[in-house]
Amino acid sequence: MWQLSLGGGGSNKSAYPERPGEPECNYYMRTGRCDFGDKCRFNHPRNRVVNVLPFTKPFHPFDNVCNFSSY
Repeated sequence: MWQLSLGGGGSNKSAYPERPGEPECNYYMRTGRCDFGDKCRFNHPRNRVVNVLPFTKPFHPFDNVCNFSSY
C-alpha cells in the first residue's frame, strides 16, 4: 500500500478539512481530490492510504490456444 499526503514543501496546511469523527469523503479517498474543498462536511485525512493493484497482463481468452497443428 502507498501512503499519500497533500501539500509539499513543508506545508502542514491541507487544502481540505480534517474532521475527525466524521465519515471520510469517499471521492477524496479514491482520487485525492474533492470539488467541495473546505466546504465539504466529510473528513479528509492528511495521510490517506491507497490500495494499488499490481499491474498485470490483460487477459486474452485465446492466448496459447492454436487450432492448427504445425507440419
